[in-house]
Order: sequence, then structure tokens, then C-alpha cells
Amino acid sequence: MTKRPVKIGLVIAAALLGDVVIVGAFGSHLFGGRSYAFDDNDLPRHLTGRWDWSNRAHPCGDSAHVITFSPDRRTMTIAMPARPPCGSDSAGLD
Repeated sequence: MTKRPVKIGLVIAAALLGDVVIVGAFGSHLFGGRSYAFDDNDLPRHLTGRWDWSNRAHPCGDSAHVITFSPDRRTMTIAMPARPPCGSDSAGLD
């Protein structure tokens, strides 16, 4: 009966993988990035605008994204506008 050892091996592998996922999720939550809180809970006021990663070689030029909210403030849109052509005078800064 070779099926029984295979089943046992699969159960052990699944349990180990599940443990890794749980420990990883807990570690990510515990040691993860900064959390942000606003005194007035007005997310559109604080988030609307052009954003980029702080460690980019060309901030707001090669990977910037724009966050906007609908007039009813129920829908947030994140868009990455087209990059300016290479060599243009526009650096993509607002």
C-alpha cells in the first residue's frame, strides 16, 4: 500500500505550509510597515494627489500614481498616468 505513505506525506506538507503562512502573516502584522491614522478620518483630504515610493530613482517621474475620489467620496481611484517621454523637460513633478 503505497498510497497511505503518500497521503501522510501530503498531510504533513500541507500542515507545514499552513504553519508557514500563519507565522508569516503574524510576523507581517507584527513587524510590518507603519500604520497611519488621521485625527479627522477625512481620507480624501489626506490621500488625494500624486504619490510615489520614497526610494525611487526618479520620484514622481517613473512610477508615480494619482489618487482621486468620486464627488460622493465613496469610490477611490488609483491611476498611473503615462510617463513623459525620455529626454523631455517635464520631470513629472506637480
